[in-house]
Amino acid sequence: VGALQTNESCRSGQYTSRGECCKQCQPGEGVVEPCGVSQTVCAQCVDSETFSENFSHTERCQPCTKCTGLMRMLTPCTDTNDAICACDYSYYMSEVTGTCEPCAVCPVGSGVLMRCDPNHDTVCEECTEDTFSEDESMLDPCMPCTICEEEFDIQLASCTPTRDTICQ
Repeated sequence: VGALQTNESCRSGQYTSRGECCKQCQPGEGVVEPCGVSQTVCAQCVDSETFSENFSHTERCQPCTKCTGLMRMLTPCTDTNDAICACDYSYYMSEVTGTCEPCAVCPVGSGVLMRCDPNHDTVCEECTEDTFSEDESMLDPCMPCTICEEEFDIQLASCTPTRDTICQ
């Protein structure tokens, strides 16, 4: 009589028809033949093509994610982990659309408070007193205004949010 052994835990929680605990495939392996009449049969996943992240007696190797379109690969697919993709440089993943969107460019008179990254758009701020931004940019913050040297320079124009001080 094939009695189940209760002193050892069966991690899969499943048994063959003969009462053996079903073997779990390790991460990096996938099920080729599921447990039932006979024991689980596992096979190695193919690096860069398929992967398996978990111990499982049911899960097959899964196809690797392909980074296409505006996506670039951050981490390649291995037999134990899927590829990780991110938006190309100058793009971010929009929570609204779920697609890569171009990073915002701060207009003249505004500077970058936070640069665009794969998950967040550029955050711009208006240049305040004593700062300016003469160019559109997705990289540069508002710059401090030039202070004319009293002894040598004459101030021809005051600093504005869109133009630096003009000294002569």
